[in-house]
Amino acid sequence: MASQVSHALKLPLFKHTPRLESTYQIKLYESNPSRDDTLLNLAKLDFNLLQVLHIKELQDITRWSESIGFSTKLPPFSRDRLVEAYFWTVGAYYEPKYSRARIILNKLFKIISITDDIYDAYGTFPELQLFTDAILRWDKSCGKLLPDYMKFFYEVVLDTFEEIEKELANEGRSYAVNYLRKEMQASCEGYMQEAKWCHENYVPTFEEYMKIGIITAGYYYVNTAAFTGMGDVANKDAFEWVQQKARAAKASCVLARVVNDIGTRKFERNRGHVASAVECYIQQFGVTQEEAHERLKLIAEDAWMDIKEDMLRPTTVPMPILTRVLNLSRALHDIYNIDEDGYTMNHFLKPKIEATLVTPMI
Repeated sequence: MASQVSHALKLPLFKHTPRLESTYQIKLYESNPSRDDTLLNLAKLDFNLLQVLHIKELQDITRWSESIGFSTKLPPFSRDRLVEAYFWTVGAYYEPKYSRARIILNKLFKIISITDDIYDAYGTFPELQLFTDAILRWDKSCGKLLPDYMKFFYEVVLDTFEEIEKELANEGRSYAVNYLRKEMQASCEGYMQEAKWCHENYVPTFEEYMKIGIITAGYYYVNTAAFTGMGDVANKDAFEWVQQKARAAKASCVLARVVNDIGTRKFERNRGHVASAVECYIQQFGVTQEEAHERLKLIAEDAWMDIKEDMLRPTTVPMPILTRVLNLSRALHDIYNIDEDGYTMNHFLKPKIEATLVTPMI
């Protein structure tokens, strides 16, 4: 009982991703003297069989990445985090029926991760302007205006979107890529605005920052990408729901921005990133870092309340769609902690990845 209380106090049960939480619950059940061994063995078998599928998917994604040549054709500025990204994806949906959805999401996750790194860590201001214009025009002929590394990546972006569009056309769902393209373009416009602030040494107000920051947090794009491979349940209404910034969708983006900024503040500041939500709040309101953290935590809790309320009244979109938003929001707590970014500096993420993707239940 004491361990269960401690576990719940660290993070409320509602905020745990199902797959990672199952590793804890199975071990907890195993320690129960009155356990049903048949049930326990079935749970372990189910976990292990699904883990085999997840490992195969990760191998497929790794081969895709290697075949494109990200590591050889891009300068070494980008975070090579395929495993961490896949772990993030399993947080969104772990079930066998979403195998294709996970693979598509990971490809799209790789694209937005490299895009983020180009704007944050490598591209010069003039290069970023050219890249943003090219993304907005979405035409391969624009690639000739870009430096070689950007030209390569720009073509990969367009080719990957086209490949997914062709796959979805077979089931009459190619419209999904139109929504995805719009979110990619909106993300790049947001990244460009942040690059401009950084270039001009401008610290925006907290409100200015959050208006752009909930877009550059990437979760409008990620939510849309998560729906892309889900099949008929993710119809046009689901994509419109995200694009119109419905309450739960927006709340997940607010949560992503706040949790990301609390977790990555030190790292981003050291590499010359635009002021974070923490720094904008401190400068505008003259508070301490701890006070800013507490305020951002309250904003995060308000976002969680919005998600919970929509989960209790799923009238606009089907429950599988809302569940993706919920699970992606939960996954943020697996990835980030105060001044810890598990996606970039993955030491505290390693045990979670091993428990979910490496170590079988014995």
